[in-house]
Amino acid sequence: MKKINTISINQPIGTFYIGKMNGKDLSDTAYINRRDYEPNLFDSIGGVQRKDSKKRILSISEYVNDPDAIFPAPIIISVKSDEIKISKTFEISFETDKKIFEVIDGQHRLLGLRESKKAHEFEIPVAILVDITEEQKAYIFSTINSNQEKVSTSLIYDLFGVTEGRSPYKTCHFIARSFNSDRNSPFYQKLKMLGKTVYGEESLTQGTFVNKTIDLISSDPKKDTVDLKNNKGLLVDSNRPLREFFINNQDDVIYKIMLNYFQAISEVFKFEWENHDKFVIRRTTGFAGLIFALKIILPYGYEKKRLNNNFFYEYAINFKNYLENENIKLTLENFTSNYKNQNRIKDYFLKANNLSN
Repeated sequence: MKKINTISINQPIGTFYIGKMNGKDLSDTAYINRRDYEPNLFDSIGGVQRKDSKKRILSISEYVNDPDAIFPAPIIISVKSDEIKISKTFEISFETDKKIFEVIDGQHRLLGLRESKKAHEFEIPVAILVDITEEQKAYIFSTINSNQEKVSTSLIYDLFGVTEGRSPYKTCHFIARSFNSDRNSPFYQKLKMLGKTVYGEESLTQGTFVNKTIDLISSDPKKDTVDLKNNKGLLVDSNRPLREFFINNQDDVIYKIMLNYFQAISEVFKFEWENHDKFVIRRTTGFAGLIFALKIILPYGYEKKRLNNNFFYEYAINFKNYLENENIKLTLENFTSNYKNQNRIKDYFLKANNLSN
């Protein structure tokens, strides 16, 4: 028999209990009742839970290895009163040999902990609802999940700038911030830091800048962040051409290489660069396509030991001439914002310079 010390909370729905459980005890006694569609009945059956996301479960199980891992929000569970004992001091007693707690909200946290094999190392806050109806379960689940607002990636990446230690996120935030504040940068005051327009010339969000740039450094930035916290060495990846500089703490070199590249682009495409309300060159579609192309170009620069402005200028001129010869204009009308058009820009750039993926 296990015990949970709880406090009672009175709200309009009734009384429920807040406490903590060992992660393994919760894993051993909790179950998930999923909702599904029964074609023979032409109706939905089962509980309130959606299909689980394997990707999200894996992400949480990997996050458990982070030495700063934290699960502060309670997992909401329900239980029938005849399965537990509640004392006058709100101590809840339960057996651990059967599944009695139904998960109302937090299934992925539970499944991620279970997958990690480290559930026993965590105390998990729980909100315990007793003898609630199926209608109440459905209402609680739908209300919690329909009211959640996704946090902007710009804010998330910006907050990595205040964390201690190194991470791909922090490095790319540093590069974005430097591009936006450096008067020699073609992106000077042209990035939407925290997603906000301040100067009127912003055409690219901080979140997009970081999200695209990070691909030059890491294939799994979350894992790299955890490995660095655990003092594990990072492996070189030939598919991430700026990774070695990151591993060697040379963020300034990464910045200089990218600065040379985009200075060359902005010089060759001066008119398009300055008129972002008509052209995509420094908007999401153009920026992403140029980063995709840079990923291919960099190894050639390493071979020639040339990554200066002149090196990138030659590539940019070839790109410009190709577009003019083919009568391709990088306008918003011709390149709507989607992944396909990002790749079109990359492909034109590579074709103009006789390069292949």
